[in-house]
Amino acid sequence: MSSSPCGSAWPADGHDWSPTAPCPRAGCWLPTQWPTHLAEPSHYWVSTSPADTRFEELVRPARIHWRIEHDCRELKTALGLDHFEGRSWTGWHRHVTLVTAAQQQWESNRASKPTRREQK
Repeated sequence: MSSSPCGSAWPADGHDWSPTAPCPRAGCWLPTQWPTHLAEPSHYWVSTSPADTRFEELVRPARIHWRIEHDCRELKTALGLDHFEGRSWTGWHRHVTLVTAAQQQWESNRASKPTRREQK
C-alpha cells in the first residue's frame, strides 16, 4: 500500500486552518488544523468535495465538530442519555425521544437569555 499527499498545510496562528490543495491522484481534499505551537497538524479531515469547492465550505463541517462533541457530552451527562438500562427498542426509543426533547427545550431557553455582551 502506498501513500500520496492529499493536500498541503502551513502553520497558522492559534487554531486557524491551513490552506489545502486538491489531491492530484485520489480526488480528495485534506484540510488540516495546525496550531503554531505544535510541530505538526493537530487534526486532519478527508473530503471528496468537488475541485471547485470554496475553502470556507470545505472546512465548515470540520469547524463545527466541537459543537457536536459538546452536545453529545451534554446529552450524556446533563440530560441522561447514557442512563438507559432497558432492553427493548420501544423503551430505548422513548428514552432518546425524551432526552432529545429536553435538549431542544434547554437550547431554546439558552438562546432566549441575553448574553453578557447584550446585558451591558
